[in-house]
Amino acid sequence: MSRSRRKTPIRGACGHTEKWDKIFWHRRMRLKEREAIVTGKEMPLVHEVSDPYAFNKDGKIYYGKLDPKLYDAEFMRKLLKK
Repeated sequence: MSRSRRKTPIRGACGHTEKWDKIFWHRRMRLKEREAIVTGKEMPLVHEVSDPYAFNKDGKIYYGKLDPKLYDAEFMRKLLKK
């Protein structure tokens, strides 16, 4: 993956991932599914448990029309060094 580069200059609106949002969402979903199985109710729908608009990342931004200095070689790497 050391040579893995982005094809287009598109990134998330903030520097954080949605990893923890997805972890918590899946925990809530599995809990609701287990409760539904035990009680004999219907399985929950995805939108009943989580709202993707409440996740940390706020969409994506296309940097193609902006200053080329914004997306140098380090920016175009898929995994940024911290």
